[in-house]
Amino acid sequence: MSLPNIFTEKVVNETIDRINSLKANNVALWGTMNTGQMLAHCNVMYEMVYTDIHKKPNPFMKLIFKAFIKKIVVSEMPYKKNSKTAPAFIIKQPKDFEHEKERLIEFLKKNKT
Repeated sequence: MSLPNIFTEKVVNETIDRINSLKANNVALWGTMNTGQMLAHCNVMYEMVYTDIHKKPNPFMKLIFKAFIKKIVVSEMPYKKNSKTAPAFIIKQPKDFEHEKERLIEFLKKNKT
C-alpha cells in the first residue's frame, strides 16, 4: 500500500481535519508526549525546511542520513514503538496546544500544490 501524497490538496485537507479533531487533553497512545508536545514534534520537520531554527547537518552527517536513516524515515513500514528519534525531535518542555496546532496547519497549507 502506498502512502498518501502529503503534497496534494485532498490529503492536506484530510490531515488538517484530523489535527482539528485533536483535543489538548487527548491521552497519548504511542509515547509519553502530550498533545501540544506531539504537535511541536511534528512541526520540527517543517521548521527544518522553512526556517533556520535548527542547525544544518555537516557533510558527514548528511551522508549518514542519506545512506542509512532516510530509508527508515520515508519507507512505508510503520515506525516501531519506542524507537529512537533525533534530538531535535524530542520535545520535553510544555507547549501551547493551540499555538502548535495553528503552526502545523499553516505549515501543511504551505505544503500543498
